[in-house]
Amino acid sequence: MGLGSDGAPIMTGRHNSVGVRLKHQNVYLISVHCAAHRLALAAADASRGVKKVTKYKKTVDNIFNFFKYSATRYKRLRELNKILESEDVLSLKEPCSVRWLSFGRAVKGIYDNWPALVMEFDEEAAQRDNTVAGGLLKQIKQYSFSAITHLLMDVLQIMDRCNLVFQRKDVNLATVEPMVQSTIASLQLLLEPDSLGEHESKLTREIENNVYRGHSLTHVAANHIEGYANVRWDFITYLIKRLRARFTSERTDLLTCLDASKYADRDVEIRDYGTESLATLIAYFGANRVEDGVPMVAPIHGPDLQA
Repeated sequence: MGLGSDGAPIMTGRHNSVGVRLKHQNVYLISVHCAAHRLALAAADASRGVKKVTKYKKTVDNIFNFFKYSATRYKRLRELNKILESEDVLSLKEPCSVRWLSFGRAVKGIYDNWPALVMEFDEEAAQRDNTVAGGLLKQIKQYSFSAITHLLMDVLQIMDRCNLVFQRKDVNLATVEPMVQSTIASLQLLLEPDSLGEHESKLTREIENNVYRGHSLTHVAANHIEGYANVRWDFITYLIKRLRARFTSERTDLLTCLDASKYADRDVEIRDYGTESLATLIAYFGANRVEDGVPMVAPIHGPDLQA
């Protein structure tokens, strides 16, 4: 009655996939694509759909590679963190192209290490005439880079809560749709007027005279701030759109209706409990079936359902 898969075309394609072939054998088959994978794909879709975020990710990749191939540079970065007394600073993490949500670890590395990164790139550019370091310094000191870092910290925090539920070994598939809807609702709150996440609020609160965490930011003019606001809106709205698109291809409502772990609330009359879920299940599983010319199951509607 059910098929779980990794979402590869050979499993979930529309024309000749395993799911389609099994559906020919059982029209009531419920096919489920890994929820954690779909969540990551939705996030990846959103990042590719907004050029500024794509550019940001490329910069993070370049920062990681700058230190990856030089143990000396990485050692200096850690020493700078000690000088700055950032004892809880995370190491820089390599962004993962397969699971976009793992990019959150890289973003947190940038967030925690930003002051030390500015100092390291500045020294490399000034004392060692390193043009790559000079280019990276210019990029990470721009207001939009810090703003997107703080935005992603807030957004990925919301996404991670959902992702952790989906990656449990004993995950109840009936929780998929409610968790996605809860995630969308949290993202929509960020779009409310004057509504910023925890980290974005920190940036707004602590930036003073274009200085943040002891270093000057560039491109802080009104037009740049307005440009970032547009990027922010585009990214969040597109992420919501992709979440809805990625989680509408399957009958997750049926899985929710089949969930036997929920019981009637004391404020709900027991005779009405489950009626809506039962109607959904009957509509799907109770459609007319004809076998050798004889109807096997007749749909139940209205008063008959109540009875």
